[in-house]
Amino acid sequence: MDYLHKFLAAPFDFTSSYVLPFIIVLSVLVFIHEWGHYIVARRCGVKVETFSIGFGPEIWGRTAASGARWKICWIPFGGYVQMFGDTDPASTQRASGVQEGDAVRPFTADEKKVAFYTQPVGRRSAIVIAGPAINFAFAVLVMFLLFTFEGEPYIPPVAAKVTA
Repeated sequence: MDYLHKFLAAPFDFTSSYVLPFIIVLSVLVFIHEWGHYIVARRCGVKVETFSIGFGPEIWGRTAASGARWKICWIPFGGYVQMFGDTDPASTQRASGVQEGDAVRPFTADEKKVAFYTQPVGRRSAIVIAGPAINFAFAVLVMFLLFTFEGEPYIPPVAAKVTA
C-alpha cells in the first residue's frame, strides 16, 4: 500500500526511484544473457541475424559488419538472439530454406554450415546453455566485487559502556 501511496502522491518520483532502475538492471541482465548466446554462436560458426534487447517496434538499431542487426526495442522485458535458420525469434519453427519473394529455395551448402539447426548437438547445446551460464558467472563476479570493495557488514562484539 505504501508504494501505491507514493505513486499517487508523486508519480515522477516513483518512476525515477523504482521503475527506471528496475528497467535498467533488467536490461543489463538481459543483455548479458543474450550476449552469452551470441558469443558462443559466433564462435561455433553460426550466423546471427538479430540481437535484440526488448520486444516490439525498434527504437534504435544498427547492422554490424557480420550482418547481425543489433537493436533496442520498446518493451524492455526480455530479448532474443535470432540465428540463421530460425523463422521467428522464439525458435518455435525452423526454416526449410531461404525466403525469396513468394518462393522458398533450399539452403545452399554454405548456408547449411552457418545455420543453427544443422550444427552438431554439442554446439547447439553449448549455444543454448551459454545464456544461463554467463548469467551465473556474472552473479559470481558481482558478488566477488561487492565483497572485495564493500566487504561484509561486521559489528565487533565489544561493549561500549556498562549501564546500571
